[in-house]
Amino acid sequence: IDLLAGRAGPALARNQEALALRVKAYGEQHTTVAASLNGVGNAQAALGDHVGAEQTHRRALAIFESVLG
Repeated sequence: IDLLAGRAGPALARNQEALALRVKAYGEQHTTVAASLNGVGNAQAALGDHVGAEQTHRRALAIFESVLG
């Protein structure tokens, strides 16, 4: 919601928090973690960190490919 409202900074913080909780709950290789990584990547891109966003999205993609084939 923050990202859609133009508040990328708070969106990044909330997505990073959600990511940490999901990693703790599910482990690194879970689709829920990958979905959270996509949220982090979207916020990074909105803040202009395109290199970081690409790295984060690639990490998410690797998890999706590993888990879903």
